Amino acid sequence: MPSGRRSRTRQPGCRPRFVRPAALWNGKLFLALILLALPILGSGCSEPDPSEQIPQLLLNRLTQSRTESTRTDATAEVLFDGSGPARQRWTALQNLQAAPPVAGSDEALAGAARLDDGTLELDGNRGAWATWIEVDPGSTIVLSAHLELRGLPRGSTRGSARLGIIELDSLPPELNRDQLLERSLATHFGPSHVGESLQTRTEMLVQLSEQTKAVAILAFLNMQPIEPKASVRWSRFELRHAAPADWVHHAAGAEQESVNGLTKAGFTIGLTRREALVLLPGEEWILPLDLPHVPTELEAWLALAPLDSTAEGHARITARLRDDDDEWLLFDRKVECTALAASRWQQASAPIPDECLGRAVELVCSVTSDSQEILIPLIATPKLRPLSPKRIGPNVLLVSFDTLRADRTGCYGAERDTTPNLDRLAERSLLFETVWAASPYTLPSHVSMFSGQLPSVHGVQSPGFAINPERTSLLAELLRQRGWSTGAFTAGGFLDPSFGFASGFESYSVLDPVLWLDSPHVQGALARFPDRDLQLAAEQQPNIEAWLEDHAQESFFLFLHTYAAHQFDPPPQSLARIQAEPVDREGTDAKVFAHLFDHSQPDASEAERLLEIYDATVHQADTALGSWLETLERLGLADDTIIVVTSDHGKEFGEHGATNHGHSLHEELIRVPLILHLPGQPARRIEEAAMHADLLPTLLDALDLPPPKGMQGRSLLQPGQPRSLFAEVDAAREIAAMQTGAFKTILYYEDGQVWREQSYNIAEDPREKHPLDIEVVRALEVEAFRSALRQLRQSLGGSEGSSELDEGTRAQLEALGYADQLAVD
Repeated sequence: MPSGRRSRTRQPGCRPRFVRPAALWNGKLFLALILLALPILGSGCSEPDPSEQIPQLLLNRLTQSRTESTRTDATAEVLFDGSGPARQRWTALQNLQAAPPVAGSDEALAGAARLDDGTLELDGNRGAWATWIEVDPGSTIVLSAHLELRGLPRGSTRGSARLGIIELDSLPPELNRDQLLERSLATHFGPSHVGESLQTRTEMLVQLSEQTKAVAILAFLNMQPIEPKASVRWSRFELRHAAPADWVHHAAGAEQESVNGLTKAGFTIGLTRREALVLLPGEEWILPLDLPHVPTELEAWLALAPLDSTAEGHARITARLRDDDDEWLLFDRKVECTALAASRWQQASAPIPDECLGRAVELVCSVTSDSQEILIPLIATPKLRPLSPKRIGPNVLLVSFDTLRADRTGCYGAERDTTPNLDRLAERSLLFETVWAASPYTLPSHVSMFSGQLPSVHGVQSPGFAINPERTSLLAELLRQRGWSTGAFTAGGFLDPSFGFASGFESYSVLDPVLWLDSPHVQGALARFPDRDLQLAAEQQPNIEAWLEDHAQESFFLFLHTYAAHQFDPPPQSLARIQAEPVDREGTDAKVFAHLFDHSQPDASEAERLLEIYDATVHQADTALGSWLETLERLGLADDTIIVVTSDHGKEFGEHGATNHGHSLHEELIRVPLILHLPGQPARRIEEAAMHADLLPTLLDALDLPPPKGMQGRSLLQPGQPRSLFAEVDAAREIAAMQTGAFKTILYYEDGQVWREQSYNIAEDPREKHPLDIEVVRALEVEAFRSALRQLRQSLGGSEGSSELDEGTRAQLEALGYADQLAVD
């Protein structure tokens, strides 16, 4: 068990077997239960208030708290505001990132203009405006500016506007490329901004080295390839010393929330995101508490968030209880930050003293530090946990195998023995025979799973958008609000927290839990990210088991996601299982793997080899499922856990002209498995068609919880009228599909207008090889339904959020083969 974890002893008999509540309303059974309850109701037995036995997340009470501070460094000195000598030194340079230097690199760019009001313009060439200013060595500075980006065509993936800072060891006699590079100590870049028509304020923070005497300020427009019509205007520059508020803003990002002077935000430490409270040295967080009467402990996760990957230091985080007369120390923990790659969340827990139970006290948390580095102390998901918690309902385990076609699993008819563990689960579960993914790629499909909404309603169809929690309730949020503990272990990519998926999760990991670590492919990929800790990957499976052990006495929701079937990198034992030859990426399989990158049409033998490797990765994912199910059995949780296994989309292997996903709505891309295990329910195969949007209402129905507004899905546990299936994508391509009965229609759009239509009789032509004559009525039905969905999105109030990809997330998505989806504003 990883250090910092504690084992929680499971009390025998404390978990009733899950039975669907509807089953209790059987006449004689119901009467018998009433008669059995009468002696208990009249016995005068005093039980603790059930609400006292449910874990209470203290971050939900920030409005009741206050802070006290002795800090005096709240203001920041402005060093440069776009005026004065630094303004006069602005020089237009060609791209300093170009290697080797291009001809004329010291000459002003054609199309670059400096206006009298200090505004700087750049056209579609690769270039930057640059100036420099003296700074204090070792100081921390913030650079900000306003930008207006115009004319970037839809589909441009390599163009962006951004700020940059070069630390210089001396003042440059001239401002040119050679002088800057010769004196450079380090180079820093702000966030990339891409948009067809964008106006925004951008900002970056840098902690300078002790050798830095000056900094060069860069304002880039970087087009690869050159976009002649693209241009950017830079204005309202400001360079200032950083204040504590700047530290917090840059560590927390855009999703921070301020309540009573406290900052709450999601922080990712060691590739795990937690919702945390920021408490700087010299500050105290004071929260009034009415403690429960039952034995309880305080739990929190502690960390230091560095502003620089090389920052090291430590702080002491203390928690204590006090009233007017007494004070009780709960914990006093030294929290260390070494190199970023070795940083972890540290669990801190302490029992509430018996004499405090049932009393009104104050929780006081404080931080002390003498570190010279800028380190942000974090107190994540503090909660009061009863030592004998009361379960409020069954657990939920949701497993998403990314890129898993239904027809490559045994329970859906696969010839190879790819999924023995899933097949055994299906034998005691509900299996839905026809399930459509909401979309043919990861991002919109998972939003539909978690929200019960179709993509046109939730609006998160491309990387430029993120879930807006103010208008779209997600499964994890709904369950956490009602007392379920929540956790997730995902593979990141399009499930990165920046897209909003972490909302409602107390912990959210973004490192694939199903990696074959000895793979040369994995080792090479991890080597390209030196700040990624290899040991973290080795800990993922033990961390999942530890998470389940730690929450074994509570009602929990755990989400597990893997790209195993997406990556085509199966371990030898999975290849041997299906009697396949080892993978040789550089040799015999090089041509086969090329189809995965250029999305071309394979011949019959190449397609079969790709399917063989793919099936081995399906077995790899199934093996992980088996270990997770075994852990549930070992902990005695299997009879109390609803288990869902599904996928976000499938994969095409030349069936319709390519090796790809995300680009069409044919069956091989949108037909996915859905296995739903409800303890106490008989197993059966269900013919009624289902969609991703049905997942949320179905789980809420199984838990007897009310559904939120705005869903298009419906509970699959209730009888319903026949309906049409719907799927769509609006990213690199814009397509919509609907199936009513046996007839399926696909519409392809260009510039918002339908340019191609296809129809099929799926009952007679399940592989969609023989298009039918176009029927205008069916096409109009698809158009009308899609239009109604988009009107519904507007009626829900507000719109989808926006998401700016950091370079690490963008690189990961490109490595996963999602370059096409990134080609969207």
